Amino acid sequence: MASAKKILDYERELKAVGVPDIQAEIHSQKLAEIIESTLVTREHFDSTFREFELRNELKFKDLGNKISNVEATLENKAFHIESRIETKVNNLETKLENRISSLEAKLELRISQMESSLYKFLVTAIIAMMTISGAMQTIFHYWK
Repeated sequence: MASAKKILDYERELKAVGVPDIQAEIHSQKLAEIIESTLVTREHFDSTFREFELRNELKFKDLGNKISNVEATLENKAFHIESRIETKVNNLETKLENRISSLEAKLELRISQMESSLYKFLVTAIIAMMTISGAMQTIFHYWK
C-alpha cells in the first residue's frame, strides 16, 4: 500500500506547482486508489501462492498415480511375457527330451541288432572253422 505520507507529499508537490487544491486532492486520492488496487498485498500473494501449490500438489499426485498405473501395467506385461517364455522353454525342453529318448531307443535297437548280427556271424564263422578243421583232419588222416 502506498504510504499516507507519500500521498500527502505528492499532493503538496502538485499544489506547489500551481495545481488547484481540490484538483491536487482528487488526483492524489485517485493515484492512491490505483496504486492500492494494483499492488499485490502479502495476504493476496500468500493466498495465490497457496492456490498454486495446491494445484501443483494435485498435478503431482495425478502424475504419481499415472506413473504407478504405467508401472503396474508394465509389471503385468512383463509377468505375462515371462510366463509365455517359460511355457515355450518348457515345451522345447519336453520336445528335446522326447527327441533324445527316441534317438536313444533307436540307437539301442540298432546296437542290439548289430550285436545279434555279430553274434550270428561269429557263430557261423566258428562252425565254418570247425567244419573246415574237421575236414582238414579227415584229409590229413587219409593222406597219411
